[in-house]
Amino acid sequence: MKLNKSTIFYILLFIFSILFFVIFLYYISTIDNRLIKYRVIKIPYGSNEEELINYDELKNKYKFKKCKDICKSEFCCEYETQKIKFDLCKECKKENKCYDPLEGICVKCKDNYTCEQLFGCGNKPPVNPLNNYCTRCWIK
Repeated sequence: MKLNKSTIFYILLFIFSILFFVIFLYYISTIDNRLIKYRVIKIPYGSNEEELINYDELKNKYKFKKCKDICKSEFCCEYETQKIKFDLCKECKKENKCYDPLEGICVKCKDNYTCEQLFGCGNKPPVNPLNNYCTRCWIK
């Protein structure tokens, strides 16, 4: 039987591929799986007084002072207006009256709605846009 060059090539390719897989499987079975293992070091946060001071400094450094630092000015003005209406409504409630936003005065109550329902966010006061990522939660 006479073998030509292409047949010899395929036989050698087959032998090398089997040899490769045998060596590969042997290597995988004998190593410590260094690729999969990892180490977790748990350090309790705030255990060091200096770390707490650095954290407070960073927190104060990146704390936004004004609404317009991160939100659009129209949105900030709308929040301020809503907050003023809410505060005025609370003042009127102290006198057992309701705030009329059209007149801007305290009037006798027709409906028994709370200030939170009228000018707040659900059952809470209007939420500062700095605390809710510039999202409107009150009724426009």
